[in-house]
Amino acid sequence: MSSMHTQALELAIFADPDLELWGVLAIDQRASLAVGGLHAGILEPMPVDVAVDAEAWMLTGAGCELQVTPTPAGSATTDAAAIEPCQVLGTLVIGGATRKLQGIGTRGALALPQDGGSLRLFGSWFPAGQELGLLATRRRGASSGEGDEISVTARGEEQPLVIDPRLSTTYNGAGEPVRVGIELWLGASEDDEDGLRGRRVAGRAGGSSVAIGALRAYAFDCVTRGEPGPGVYVLASPRSEPANT
Repeated sequence: MSSMHTQALELAIFADPDLELWGVLAIDQRASLAVGGLHAGILEPMPVDVAVDAEAWMLTGAGCELQVTPTPAGSATTDAAAIEPCQVLGTLVIGGATRKLQGIGTRGALALPQDGGSLRLFGSWFPAGQELGLLATRRRGASSGEGDEISVTARGEEQPLVIDPRLSTTYNGAGEPVRVGIELWLGASEDDEDGLRGRRVAGRAGGSSVAIGALRAYAFDCVTRGEPGPGVYVLASPRSEPANT
């Protein structure tokens, strides 16, 4: 199996369900932020300045004063160190109006694939308090599904361990994700099969998207156990994707 050449990237995805907004922040050589409505069409990213104070990312720019800080994970896979739940608080001018943003999200320091591999970051957030962040990476030439390395962080669950997470994505002819499915088990240990509790999240693209460098990000309308909530899907990969992965 060939090695994956990578480029460091700090990334945060988030949503404010009350304002029906979603957003993505990408930081590499420079920082770009895009925020808009869940069904707002194509967004334009804007440059922002980023200062790091302990674990907080302080964002400032034209009409932007935001702070991104981690929140404790309640459940996780054993290898979820690359991503963590977060909150995004502050003010942002959107459409000429100043909005007070209270976003919930997922952030991480990620390795952007450079040689034909792929990276997918997905987050979904629900009113009852369930939050899910999933990172899937695939090496060049790896098979669909079985070739994925998946990490998950979750909040709002009683069980501490996320077991056997799976991600499936349906793409359109342009290589854009249009449907997503997440399946995982939650439990105290992998050996306690009787105590495992399943969770599934299904999502459909909401019609809003943005391109930031090599990344493409999409707003999603999601549902879990009958409850709707917003989601964000970020993809970094070659344009040629199979119909379902």
